[in-house]
Amino acid sequence: MATLVVDTTTGPVAIQIRGACIVGRDEACAVRIDHPTLSRRHARLSPSDNGWTIEDLGSQNGCRMEGKRIEGTTALHDGAQLRLGRIRAWFFEHQAPIGWTPDSLGGAGKSVEGNTASCPHCGATAWAPSHASGLQLTCRSCGKRLTIEAPKPKSLGECAACHSEIIAGEATHTCPNCHAVHHEDCWTDNHGCATYGCGAAVAADVHEPLDAPPVELDVADSIVSPVEIAGVTLTGLAGLISFGVPSFAAGGWLLMKRRMLAGGIALLLGVAGVVVSGVWWLGWLR
Repeated sequence: MATLVVDTTTGPVAIQIRGACIVGRDEACAVRIDHPTLSRRHARLSPSDNGWTIEDLGSQNGCRMEGKRIEGTTALHDGAQLRLGRIRAWFFEHQAPIGWTPDSLGGAGKSVEGNTASCPHCGATAWAPSHASGLQLTCRSCGKRLTIEAPKPKSLGECAACHSEIIAGEATHTCPNCHAVHHEDCWTDNHGCATYGCGAAVAADVHEPLDAPPVELDVADSIVSPVEIAGVTLTGLAGLISFGVPSFAAGGWLLMKRRMLAGGIALLLGVAGVVVSGVWWLGWLR
C-alpha cells in the first residue's frame, strides 16, 4: 500500500493507494482532486514488479517529478516530489515519515549527499528527500531512527508558461524582451514567450507555410433563387395530378447540385402530389 500526500489549501492530505489508480478532476477518478489546473484524467499511478510508476495521461498542464517534466511512464521513488498541474504532491511507497510536512525545515543531524544519507548506527545508506530537513526516517537495515538534514531547493519563481515553480538547477529560458523566466521545454513548446502582450510571444517562432492554398469550404447555398421558385412551383402543380413524379425528379436534381433548400421543398411538394393524386385518381378517401 502506497501513500500520496496532496498539498491542499487546508493542509496536506494523505491518500492511501492500494493499486493502480487515476488522478484527476473527474468524479470517476480513484484520486479526485478538484482543481482547475488538473485535467479530468491527469495521471495514472500503477504498481509493478520493480515498484510504482506514474504516467501522464495527456494532461493540459503536465506532470513533473523533482522539477522535471514526466514523459510517458516514469518510475517513482520513495518520497518523490510531484507537481500535477499546480498541485504539489509527494509519493511514498508505504507511509509518510513521522512528523513529515510539505514545508518542514530545520533540525540537525547527519549531513545528506544528494538524495541519500548514511545511518549513524550501521552505516547503511538510506534515501532522504531533499525537502525533508530535520525529520526522522527509519533505517531499513537496522530499524533505528536517524535525523536527516538537507537544504531546501531554492525557488526561482513561477514559470510564465505552465505557472509551476521553477527550482534552482532546472533548465530555464529568460525572455530577452520582457525578462520573464520559463522552463526551457515550456519555452520550446510555446514557440516563445508566454507573457501576454510581449513582443517575443508565440508568433516569432511559429513557422507556417506562406504559400499554403486557401481552404475552400464546401457549403451548400441555402438561398432559393427566383428561377428555382418558379421551377419548383410548376413541377409541384404538375405533380398534383401525376403522383408527384415531376417534383421528385426536380428535387433529386437540385440536391445533386447542392441546392439543399430548394431540393427539400420540391421533395415535400412531391409527397403532397402523391396524396392529392391518390385521392383524385384512386379515391383514397371514398
